[in-house]
Amino acid sequence: MRVRSQLRVGHLTAAGGLGCYLGAAAAGLAAAVTGHAFEPASPWLAGAPVGALLGTGVGVVVAARTRGWLAPRLPHRIALFSLAGLLTMPLASAVGQLRAIASFALPLIAVGAMLTVGVRIRAFRARPRPLRPGAQSRQPAGR
Repeated sequence: MRVRSQLRVGHLTAAGGLGCYLGAAAAGLAAAVTGHAFEPASPWLAGAPVGALLGTGVGVVVAARTRGWLAPRLPHRIALFSLAGLLTMPLASAVGQLRAIASFALPLIAVGAMLTVGVRIRAFRARPRPLRPGAQSRQPAGR
């Protein structure tokens, strides 16, 4: 059996990192909803505006790097990813404020990583590949 496609380790690592980030943002949302992020001695309130600015820049980079596999036909891609970064970066940094309910943050992060790696693998397999010179197409004529 011949292997026709190879997954690049860098792409899977980046997809897993994006999933970890999104899982941390979900756990940080739980910290904000339960009020752990708003405790009087919490440094999260002072760092949230800086996190929002950093998240905007990260959103632009993620929009450019994931154009081929994560919602490739999305209109206003850069603006939407910038807005998502603006909202999720402060939430992802709020994970450190989870004290009593910190045990559920790691499963959220792991699930986020597994989901985005799965989406990346699916998009990689669905992408048409150029054939070597002189080879015939394997796709049906109707495609």
